[in-house]
Amino acid sequence: MRATLVRAAEVRGIKLRQSYRRLSKQALAKQGRYSHAKQLRRSGKMTRKLKTYLGRVVRDIAREKSGT
Repeated sequence: MRATLVRAAEVRGIKLRQSYRRLSKQALAKQGRYSHAKQLRRSGKMTRKLKTYLGRVVRDIAREKSGT
């Protein structure tokens, strides 16, 4: 979802502070490895981190759209 929002923002000419592309790619890979290894607490931590990145991008788009 984060990547889709970033692409949509680029198409519409919205300048973002950060896209979190590399960080979210790493977090997603770790999340998959941790859940496969039944390390569910670590997996959940990476899932929360991914949700945080998504929320930051959403707020950044909203901030730019409102014009402040």
